[in-house]
Amino acid sequence: QGRDSKAVVAGISYGLGGAKFLYAYGDFDSSADLNGAKEHIVEQDIGIEYSLNDGFMLNAVFVMSDDRARDTK
Repeated sequence: QGRDSKAVVAGISYGLGGAKFLYAYGDFDSSADLNGAKEHIVEQDIGIEYSLNDGFMLNAVFVMSDDRARDTK
């Protein structure tokens, strides 16, 4: 059985020379399933991208995730 869910996602990026910096925020929420389990996860992503040349690019992303529906903290 499916359940209702919703998500809000936003992001911004800024380029400076060969580097691009990014920040993204996501809030994912769902209603309870048949067993009563709910989901609510908030995620923030911080990243950097650097182009060495037209054929080679380096990327790094750091993800912070918070499971707000979890019973134990």
